[in-house]
Amino acid sequence: MKKLFISLCLLIITTSIYAQAPEKLSYQAIIRDASDALVINASISVQISIVQGSATGTTVYSEVHNPMTNFTGVVSLLIGDGTVVSGSLSGIDWGSDSYYIKTETDPTGGTNYDIVGTAQLLSTSFGLISVNTDRALSVDYNNLTNSPATITTEQSDKVNFLSITSAADLNQISTEVSDNTAKTSFPGFGTTTGTAFDIIWSKIGDHAYYDTAKVGIGFTDATTFGNAVLGVKDGMILSNTNDEVAQPTPGSLFYEGSAKGFMFYYDNTATLRSLGTGDITFNTRNNLFLEESIIKNRVAIGSDVTTGMEFGENDMVLSDDTIGIWFRDTSVSSSFPTNDWVIKINDVSDNGENYFAVLDTTANRVPFRVMAGAPDKSLEVNANGNINIGNLISAEKMEVDGSVVATSFVGSGANFTNLVGLGTATTSNTGSTTVGADNDADTNGSIIFEIEQNTKVRIENDGSINNGIVDVSNLLSINGDANFTDLTTQNLSVDGSVQTSVFTETNVGNFTTYDLTDKSIVLLNNGSNVTVFGFTRGVTGQKVHLINIHPTTTITIFPSLVLLPPSLGNPVLNQNESISLIFNGSSWIVTDFVGTP
Repeated sequence: MKKLFISLCLLIITTSIYAQAPEKLSYQAIIRDASDALVINASISVQISIVQGSATGTTVYSEVHNPMTNFTGVVSLLIGDGTVVSGSLSGIDWGSDSYYIKTETDPTGGTNYDIVGTAQLLSTSFGLISVNTDRALSVDYNNLTNSPATITTEQSDKVNFLSITSAADLNQISTEVSDNTAKTSFPGFGTTTGTAFDIIWSKIGDHAYYDTAKVGIGFTDATTFGNAVLGVKDGMILSNTNDEVAQPTPGSLFYEGSAKGFMFYYDNTATLRSLGTGDITFNTRNNLFLEESIIKNRVAIGSDVTTGMEFGENDMVLSDDTIGIWFRDTSVSSSFPTNDWVIKINDVSDNGENYFAVLDTTANRVPFRVMAGAPDKSLEVNANGNINIGNLISAEKMEVDGSVVATSFVGSGANFTNLVGLGTATTSNTGSTTVGADNDADTNGSIIFEIEQNTKVRIENDGSINNGIVDVSNLLSINGDANFTDLTTQNLSVDGSVQTSVFTETNVGNFTTYDLTDKSIVLLNNGSNVTVFGFTRGVTGQKVHLINIHPTTTITIFPSLVLLPPSLGNPVLNQNESISLIFNGSSWIVTDFVGTP
């Protein structure tokens, strides 16, 4: 059998000695379930039985009730108003024996009465006894001894304000309320309608503390102010009606009306600062996030910014040992541009370079850089759109005051003018120089060099070269004389004379170190006899003629580094005799010997 915890109060209903008794008993109990939890605000089923003689005696009366518990688990009913199961309440002789009240309860409102309790009626209603004895006594309830304690209406009203959903330690609540005696009143206590105060604050001396959760003023849900432990909705007003400066305690914040409505605070050095002026400082690096910001006057950024610094005519100053402005594109779609760019000032390393540069940080390139020390107007775009490099005023689309070194030129050369060099027109480059023209898809175009508006050299798109008169049957067409210091050709047709350089040597040793490169005809006029062992260098396919013009000395060809046909033996060149040689890439070979008749 499960236990029932009952607070029982039988309110005796009496009338005058001559009145008819109502034959009812007022019954009140606190209902708990098998786990000792209060059964609150629930419709239950209760069977009331009057048992005679002992707790297990004979049931002389039984009835059923279906009451509703209140918010404290209390159920109130009148014995005699229920649905009669057996017996008659009016037929009980209360004065003849002892009687017990047996309660059987089903918290679910059914007939499974699994909560049973029995209590003896130690004091029976005098009014009920008088029904059987035909006599009654009129008494003053306040003069009775051993009467149950009652509560006043005002106290009952206070109890009705309580809402208890689980077991409560009333002694602990009383202690906590006593600890907060500094409070003049609590919401929900006294005669004011409200909700019982939840004890969440602790008090030490004159200070109150709440360190278990968040505090919101004007909010209904702590999640609306995020991770903050204090949320103030619709703003906060700090008032200092005396316009007095607060004590220099770091972190204190106050309002001073005489200072144009600014808020003031003390930093960790006890120095007075104001919000809304240029006097805000940070002792460590912090991030400041603003949805939108408008700076009416000037702004200085950087770790080396100082209070009271001069801006001059500048509206923004960046002051740091590493200065840069980062343009970070956060686009994530593949169809959108995403490169990041940085405006960078100077190297950060010791002995680094001084410059102003634009960096493509995504591609790790520096497409634009101006070095410190560059002269005035090193690069300028004039109002007319012309580009000036080193000039004061650019009359053409681009003017350069100095030399131009390029690896490629694309476009028409018809308007090349004022070429200044070591001669009338020269170019110099340590590497290769490419001049290109007409690089579009039609593969049609020429490079034309004009002097005094006359075409002097024209390079066609098929690779042929002419000086203004095109001969489609030849790659090189020259209408006039041509002078070559070195000519290598597979087929050469000459209509007229061909001139070549002639070298005269008067003091050559054994020719072992004689260089034949760039030579075609060599006249030997040595003052003494010479033996030829070989020559150095040459060009594959190069042919050289050696002619002895001295009247008395001789030139002997010795087969060492010079290859001779066996039939020639060791030929000796006397005056006006010659020998012809050709270079095969590694050795000189004698091909012809012409002696005197």
